Amino acid sequence: MQEPDLKKSLPALQKRFGSRLTAATLGEDGVLAWDGTQFHYASAFRIDPVDTTGAGDIFHAAFIYALLQGWPLPRQLDFACAAAALNCTALGARAGIQPVAAIEHLIATAPRHADAYEPSSLTLKNHLNLLDSE
Repeated sequence: MQEPDLKKSLPALQKRFGSRLTAATLGEDGVLAWDGTQFHYASAFRIDPVDTTGAGDIFHAAFIYALLQGWPLPRQLDFACAAAALNCTALGARAGIQPVAAIEHLIATAPRHADAYEPSSLTLKNHLNLLDSE
């Protein structure tokens, strides 16, 4: 059965597959991740998109890079969102791939889209309350 509510489906997928982290990329709504204890959300960066081809691939590559750097999960998600956003500013799947310095600059200076998830709703307590109400 498909579950459209990410706050239910991400924990269910993590439990089903025994993964350390589950996440869903949401385009201009950012990314939502579940680490088994809490949700983490990163909003997307406001850019002038030219082509979204390859955005998901770049997101995943940047996330892996950030993971290998040992950065905290919120920083990993921000870095991946920024790298994907920059890739969308050029034509094709790889033309917008930028160096780390450009990604860091975007993180430091670019405006973001409005949060698609309210940070206070992403706590374990609220998640457990949501499950109890089913």
